[in-house]
Amino acid sequence: MEDESIQNMGAEEPDEEELTESIMSSQTGDIADIAKILTEGVEYRTDEGTMLLNDDKIRKSFVKRLRYFLKKNDDFEVAFTRQFNSNSKKELILRNLSTGKAPLIENATQVLTKYVKAKEESGLEKTIDFSAFEETKIGDDMFPAVDFPKVAKRGFGIKNRQHKHNEELEAQAQLDSMPRVAFQVKKKGRPPVKIGIGIDVLIPQDTYKTFGEHLIHYPSLRDDYKLSIKYPSRSKNVGKVKVVPPEYRELLMDMLERGVLSDRMYDKLVNEEKEHFNQAVKASGLMETIELKPVNEDTKDLVERFKVLRGQFIAGNNAPTLIKELRSVILHFMEKGQIQKQDGYDLLKELSAVEN
Repeated sequence: MEDESIQNMGAEEPDEEELTESIMSSQTGDIADIAKILTEGVEYRTDEGTMLLNDDKIRKSFVKRLRYFLKKNDDFEVAFTRQFNSNSKKELILRNLSTGKAPLIENATQVLTKYVKAKEESGLEKTIDFSAFEETKIGDDMFPAVDFPKVAKRGFGIKNRQHKHNEELEAQAQLDSMPRVAFQVKKKGRPPVKIGIGIDVLIPQDTYKTFGEHLIHYPSLRDDYKLSIKYPSRSKNVGKVKVVPPEYRELLMDMLERGVLSDRMYDKLVNEEKEHFNQAVKASGLMETIELKPVNEDTKDLVERFKVLRGQFIAGNNAPTLIKELRSVILHFMEKGQIQKQDGYDLLKELSAVEN
């Protein structure tokens, strides 16, 4: 099968120098177009009518070329990997995307978005070209694609065929130089204690751990199963102190220690706990760090929520948190087959139009 994939792309896999260097739009609309062919394949006009083909080949080709870029460009690799919080998470998602493992739409969109951002940050000009799939071979005949996306022809890469302006590069450099504080541990040190003949011993006390813009009192969570979220001044709580069950406590402690959210642990929570966690994440400004999954509500409730969010968006509410939640619900509906994928892609493009 691998040989067939290479044959379909041409005589051989092109090396880095042969990949297109055109710089193209990184708008979310383009990401949606590429995500569509990664998840569904390309539609071809054949003797048997139109057919969707090559989804598996396109995914494997994309991941293969992406891995090549990661291997050959250190700055790009750093910029891409750090968006996943850990190398193991990155490898898992790339492997799942290559093999077509669910949730396929979310994996494709996530990888493409992080790929574009990493290219912009690192200045990598090489792009991934899908033009070899403009036609496909069936038997001895070649058949053309129908409505092949323009972005797939010219290469997938950097915004608006331009390098960032110098001011943007300078601003990005300043952002990159700032320490990551989303899950930084705040250590409250005690004064040195003299023992024996006067040897100073520093006793560390990990009392608070940073949770976005807020703090969590770690000993209360660890020892008493109490979730106490405080403002940076530590003098006032954010909401009420909540006694949490073992599963919720385990998820929070794991996340505070590793800096990433465990989907396995999250799925163990009941809906009420998921809602509480999601609200805490939003209140703490961690929406850009943690990708929240929609709570498994009744379909009717989720549809009503979609109507509310959609209505606010149409009325002109372009708040990033609203757009992020609306996009999450749309992707959930698409993955569950509750809306047609083409309708989902069209809705995602509408969201992208206000983000650029």
